[in-house]
Amino acid sequence: MVVTPGAIGTPLAGSNEPIGADNFTRLANVAQWGKGSILGAAFAPDGKSFVVGSAFGFAVYDVGAPDTPPRWVAFDKPFIYKSLTISGDGLYIRLNDEGNLQIRKYSDGQKVENLANIQWVETTFFDNDTGEGIKSPDGLKFFKSYMTNDEDNWNIGYSIREVYDSQTGTLLYQLPDETFYVEYGDYNQPEGCDLYSFSMCGNVYDPIPMVPHRVAFSSSGDSLAVMYRPIWLGRSRFFSTLRIYNGNNGALMNKIGNFDQPVETFAYSPDGNMLLVAYVDGSINLLDVREQTVTFTAWHFSAPLVDLAYSASGEHLLIQRWGDTLEIRSTRDGALLGRHEAVAFAVSPVAEQVAIADRAGNIDIKDMGSGQTIEHIQAHTDKIYGLTYSPNGALLVSSAQDCSMKLWDVTTGNYLHPFEETIVNAYGEPYTDSRIFVYYMRFVPGADQLIGFGSWGTAVSWNINSGARNYVVESAPLDYYQGMITLNPHFPEFFGVDLASNQFFINSLGYDLQTGQVTGEYQAPKNLDANCASSGPLSKDGRLRFSLGYDNLDGRICLLDAADWHLMGTIEVIPEEVSKSIYLSWPYLSPDGRQLILTTNLGMIYVYEIMP
Repeated sequence: MVVTPGAIGTPLAGSNEPIGADNFTRLANVAQWGKGSILGAAFAPDGKSFVVGSAFGFAVYDVGAPDTPPRWVAFDKPFIYKSLTISGDGLYIRLNDEGNLQIRKYSDGQKVENLANIQWVETTFFDNDTGEGIKSPDGLKFFKSYMTNDEDNWNIGYSIREVYDSQTGTLLYQLPDETFYVEYGDYNQPEGCDLYSFSMCGNVYDPIPMVPHRVAFSSSGDSLAVMYRPIWLGRSRFFSTLRIYNGNNGALMNKIGNFDQPVETFAYSPDGNMLLVAYVDGSINLLDVREQTVTFTAWHFSAPLVDLAYSASGEHLLIQRWGDTLEIRSTRDGALLGRHEAVAFAVSPVAEQVAIADRAGNIDIKDMGSGQTIEHIQAHTDKIYGLTYSPNGALLVSSAQDCSMKLWDVTTGNYLHPFEETIVNAYGEPYTDSRIFVYYMRFVPGADQLIGFGSWGTAVSWNINSGARNYVVESAPLDYYQGMITLNPHFPEFFGVDLASNQFFINSLGYDLQTGQVTGEYQAPKNLDANCASSGPLSKDGRLRFSLGYDNLDGRICLLDAADWHLMGTIEVIPEEVSKSIYLSWPYLSPDGRQLILTTNLGMIYVYEIMP
C-alpha cells in the first residue's frame, strides 16, 4: 500500500495495533510533521509571492495576504542546498549545493532536467578570502571585503568592507560599523562552578571576527544588506546576523538578529521595498526597508531538534528544539498545542504534566492539555541544566549553573533538601579545582539513589533521602578528540544507564550502578550487525528492538531480534543519496507501542504505524 504522509492537523491513517515482531513488515510512514529547517528564501520576480524552502519542500506565501496559510510543495526526496533562486519568468526554482543543482517547477515542485538559457535572480554568497565582490543591480556600485590583522596581535582580525564606483573605481565609502566578534563565552558555557575555562593553547580565547557571508543590494541600490558569520567556527550558522546599510553613503540603518536568534538567509523584493528575513529557529519576518519596521511574522518551519519525549499517556509529544524552545503537540495529528521557552524539561511519568525550566532559574509545572501552570517554583538563581522526575512522579530534581542541585515536592512545590556538591581537579594543576555542574540526572528505580553526570565526564551517585554522595567517578582526559591530538584536554561526553545489567557507561567503559566500580569495556552483542546500534526502544511484546543504522545502513532504522540481536529487517527513512547530510537522530516508541517516531537533524519528524 502506498501511503501519502499526512500533514499536521490530519488524523493519522494507521491502525491501533502495537508494533511487534509479527507485524513489523506492515510498518508505514503515515505522517511527516514539520517543514524542516530553513535553507533558502526568495521573492518571485513579480513580487506577488515569496518562497521559503527546506530540504523537504518549499512554502509559497502570498504577499497580498501573508496571513493566509502558505501553499506547501513537498519534494519527492529531500535535497540539501545552500541557495534557492527563482527564474526570471517565475516558472522554476533552482536549488544549488556548490554546483550540485536541482531545478524544480514553481507550481508543483517536480524536478526538471536540461533547462538552458534561464535567467536567475539571486543573492550573492560572498567569498571573503578571495576579496571578490558584487555589483549593484544597476551596475553602478561595487562591494568588496577583505581582512586585515592587528599589528600587535596577529590573531585579532578586522573586517574591511568597501563600496566603489564601478565605472571609475573610486572608493565611495567604507561601512562605518567596527568589526564585531564572537567571543569565547558566546560559544562555550562555563566548564564548572569555579573554573570558567582552561586551555593550554592561548589563542583559543581570541575573538572570532564576523565577516560578510551573503550580500545584496536592493534593486535601486538605495540599501545594502550584509549577512555576517564568524570565520573559523564550525557552528557559524548559529551566530549569523544581518545588517542593513544606506546604499548611497553606507550609514547603518538596522541590525537584525543576534546570537540568540541567528539569521539563516534573506532576500529583497523585486522593487527593493521589502526584505524577507528567515531565522535559524524556523521563523520569518517581512521588513519594510524604508521604515525599518516588521510588517509580517510567521513561524512555520522548524529549528534543529534537541530532545523528544512522550507524555505518560502517549497523548502528547514534547519536542525541544535548538534555541531553547519546547513544543507540546498532539500525537493524534501533530497539532501544535503550545510553545514555551525551555532550557530544560522533564515529563511526569504518571500524569499529563511537564516541568519546564527557564534561563532565570524558574520551573513551571504545566498541564499539557490546558497549558495552565500548576506550580511555579523559583528554584535557582541561574540557568537550569537538568530536570528529572522520580518514578512515582512525586519528586523533582533540578540542577543549575548556580552550582546547586535541589529536590522538590511536585505537589506542593516545596523545597526538600540540597544534594552534596562534588569537587574535582580534572586538569591536575594547582588552580584548577572546581565544583562540577550536573547536566543529566536519573532516579534508580527500587533504590534510594540518584545518578548524575556532569563537568569533565564526572559521574556521581547520591542518596535521595539525604542528598549525601554515595560515590564519585572521575574520567581521565582523552588524548584524542574526534581523531585529532589536542592541546586542550577533552573528556568523555556520553553517559548511559542500563538498568537491565545494573550498569552505567561513560563512553564505552562500564561501571556498577550501586558501587561505581569498573565493570569493563562495553562488549557488543555477538549477533549484532556492525552497521546497527545496540540501543533503542523495545516493542511492547519485548521481541523487537529499534535502533539507528550506521555506515552502510545510514538513513535506516534497524529492526533487531530482542533475544539474539540478529537483524530482522530495516526501514529506509532517508534516501541513501542524502543520508550523509540528513541523518536520523533517534527512534522513539509511544507508551502503547503503536507509534514509532523518527527524528532528523533538520527538524523533520517521521511518524510510522502499522497499516491495516
